[in-house]
Amino acid sequence: MLKNEKWLTDLAFLTDITMHLNTINLELQDKGKTIIELISVVNAFKSKLQLMKDQLKGKDLKHFPSLKTRIPQMNYDTYEAELSNILGQFEMRFYDCSKLANIA
Repeated sequence: MLKNEKWLTDLAFLTDITMHLNTINLELQDKGKTIIELISVVNAFKSKLQLMKDQLKGKDLKHFPSLKTRIPQMNYDTYEAELSNILGQFEMRFYDCSKLANIA
């Protein structure tokens, strides 16, 4: 596997996106945050995912340091689709939060 360029590029993407997911996970576990602050964290992350997707479309790898090292082997469309999938999952899993955000 360590000689398979596509696999290594996928691993680089996974490493980068896991870093971002870990960051939001830690933010959501902070003690003492109100529901409004937690909703704000989720909404900010959804916006960040959209930004990362748009930047990836423009071949800007600012948020993907590991992936940046794999540029020659990259298929940007695959990773844009993965970001869309993650964004969709966040929309689905935090649907109730979006309803609460309209109330607050």
